[in-house]
Amino acid sequence: MAFASMIMAFLAIIIGILLFMLVLGLIFLIVGVVKRRNPNNKGKKHPTVFIIIGSLLSLPALAIIIMALVATLISNNKTSIERTQYECVPDKWRSEYVNDNEAAQEVFSALLKSADEGDSEAFAKNFTPKLQNDKEFDDALKDFFSSYPGGFSEHNIDVGLVGGEGSYNYGHNVLTASTDIDFWIDGEWYTISLAFCYENTDNPDEVGVTEFILRNLEADAVFRDNCEDKYLACNIMSSDEVSARLIGGKSFLWTDTKGPKLTEDEMRMFLSDHNGCDIKSSEIIDVIGEPNASSEAYAYDEYFYYYELKPKSDGTPMYVCIRTENFCRIREARVCDSDEEYYDNPILE
Repeated sequence: MAFASMIMAFLAIIIGILLFMLVLGLIFLIVGVVKRRNPNNKGKKHPTVFIIIGSLLSLPALAIIIMALVATLISNNKTSIERTQYECVPDKWRSEYVNDNEAAQEVFSALLKSADEGDSEAFAKNFTPKLQNDKEFDDALKDFFSSYPGGFSEHNIDVGLVGGEGSYNYGHNVLTASTDIDFWIDGEWYTISLAFCYENTDNPDEVGVTEFILRNLEADAVFRDNCEDKYLACNIMSSDEVSARLIGGKSFLWTDTKGPKLTEDEMRMFLSDHNGCDIKSSEIIDVIGEPNASSEAYAYDEYFYYYELKPKSDGTPMYVCIRTENFCRIREARVCDSDEEYYDNPILE
């Protein structure tokens, strides 16, 4: 990547010099022709000198620019011909330079298109040859297509931000990227985990998709607590199977409780008086009840507890996220809706 940038910078400098020579040469030519036509310069040599200098400057530069344009047209035509021979997106990656965001959008769109068309062969070709040869790949592919809801490619879903990683060792490059893509279709929330390798100079067969997992809200809530070791899956579960909620843009297993639903102001007032208290104490549970959802920060002795608040006047569901330290002592609380957690106006900090 750095080497390619250096080459592009060098070419830009060369093109700039050639254009400068061309413009300067044309100026000399024009000045020389104008001076030659002036009767006062009849018999003088300097108009001819201007014309010669102008020709020496402009003609080689013009010739080089024309040859570069012709070479570019030939190269583009060759590339277009090669692209018609690509069987999948990774074929392009093996032949052309792409960045991680471009690669992610290309392969994501191609996978959804082939999935919607029911073309499992075209879909499979986007995965690395290593995965395609895995003994479980055919079964995983069959299971994916049997569960896939369909119609996703019609919605022009943007992959958003992509996290890329790379190693560079004197031309031995390995570039990978991954992203989680969250989106709504017909009132249903879905997420897709996509990972891929888009450059491997030593092992081109390692180039391709390495993970493509589609989940709806209910399946993702289960996935959060029960991580599965799969590279291809379509997990769709119904609300009859699993109770789940989207809180702050994340899925959670949900438990309806009998405790009262407080307003944001009531929760703010209550927690301000119980900062540092044990969230599992009867004093707190009697007022706000058991949490509706929870998650754990595995690197620390932290837990996050989620309670449903009274909805807004327009019916928008609202929640509070309470962070505890040392497993149960209240330390922080923030308001959430379905899509985001509000950090600018914490209930407790």
